[in-house]
Amino acid sequence: MNAVAMLAALSLAACVGELQSVRMDAPVGAVAHIAAATPVTVATPFIGQFETGTLDTSGGLRVEFTLDAMAAARIGASQPITIYGRLWVGKQTELSATQTLRLGPSEASLRSLVRGEVSEITAFVSDPNEAVRLAQITMRMQPF
Repeated sequence: MNAVAMLAALSLAACVGELQSVRMDAPVGAVAHIAAATPVTVATPFIGQFETGTLDTSGGLRVEFTLDAMAAARIGASQPITIYGRLWVGKQTELSATQTLRLGPSEASLRSLVRGEVSEITAFVSDPNEAVRLAQITMRMQPF
């Protein structure tokens, strides 16, 4: 884990309650601005410790992914862009308590979003043993 990602993990750990480790790989080369109790700015990929239970609320955590021209070009944009996200983390299960959840949309779905083919994309991680969502991110080109 790089120093910036470590900082994100430590800053997000300032939350109260149970924490879940979540890895965000996409969009590649983005700078993520996370509106947590202590706001954090970190480059993707990163691993953060997020308070669980936000999957049960309507708000989730706001995450803005800023992509410079080079990073944006990887997913089909012709200029720098911002992708707006909402991150929800569910309650831990026996499986997720020992795992880092790898969350992120595919490059193909990001390209569809950037091109305007879809208005929103969602990626999630589920526990196959309990049929529950453990974490979810929804992304749009416009703020929520």
